[in-house]
Amino acid sequence: MRTPHFFKTPTLLFLIGIFFWANTLQAQFSWDLKEALKKPKKVTGLMYRTNNSDLAFPKDIFKLVNLQHLDVSSQYFKNKEFPSAIGQLRKLKHLEISNNQFNALPDEMKSLKNLRYLNLGSNQFTSLPKVLSQMPHLDSLVLGENPFTDIGQLIKQIAQIKSLKYLELLQINLKGIDLSVLKQLKSLKLSGCGESGFLQSLTKLKNLQALGLRRFQDFPTEVLSLKQLTYLNLMKCRFNNVPKEIAQLTNLESLSFYRGAITDLPTTIGKLKKLTHLNIGRTKITVIPEIVKQLKQLKRLNVRRLKISDSEKQALKKALPNTKIIF
Repeated sequence: MRTPHFFKTPTLLFLIGIFFWANTLQAQFSWDLKEALKKPKKVTGLMYRTNNSDLAFPKDIFKLVNLQHLDVSSQYFKNKEFPSAIGQLRKLKHLEISNNQFNALPDEMKSLKNLRYLNLGSNQFTSLPKVLSQMPHLDSLVLGENPFTDIGQLIKQIAQIKSLKYLELLQINLKGIDLSVLKQLKSLKLSGCGESGFLQSLTKLKNLQALGLRRFQDFPTEVLSLKQLTYLNLMKCRFNNVPKEIAQLTNLESLSFYRGAITDLPTTIGKLKKLTHLNIGRTKITVIPEIVKQLKQLKRLNVRRLKISDSEKQALKKALPNTKIIF
């Protein structure tokens, strides 16, 4: 999962993945299907991988009736519809089928009453599978990089999944789309495809605590009205300057500009008293802003691959002795 490690909200993709797989490792986790089939009732987690391409989905997986966590991503099965036998895995909580060629989910998935996390990213879905509305505990959904034909209708359908808290829509053109109907969300991750016309609608998402915006050309000033945000990730964005008004986000705990084009930070960032995680790694900053050295409350600071001198690195360590600094 290509997700930043600064996520703080429990429903976010990274922490969900770590939580599920960590629990699986404590139980019975397997990378090898043949080995898993030797103890089918004991295995609760499977990360299936094969070097063979264009194969059918392995039906033997459905013999692992106690699976809670299943990852079959990046296998490019020849199946277009996900196998209906998935309905047999009624204990499943975490399902990852990204980077395949699926374009449909079976109605049998309505049996997966415990499913919380579903990654459908990078497949061939043209509309939202109707069965998702019948999963009462689904709280995290990844849909990016699919050829959806009606984005407006897609958003309306997502809004009907009342249990949903985390949504990822990377590489989806949202130009002119109203996202204000997604009132149930606590966390949202988007990229700058057709970025004009939808940012204003984000300001109405009053439950939103975490927001990731990737590859935006200009600083999205609309987010400054989201006073409740605790996490803001502006990864790979192309703007050079951060407005001083960022100090309005007084609840921010984590702020990332990783791999962006910023050259400096405003002194007003010092007003973010709750900020504990700051990521300015791989940006265009060449001199560490003095205000960063004054952020004594920082627990973690990422300055990876910045073109700063050794003496400046030492000065930063001295200024922030209690901060874990990633060079």
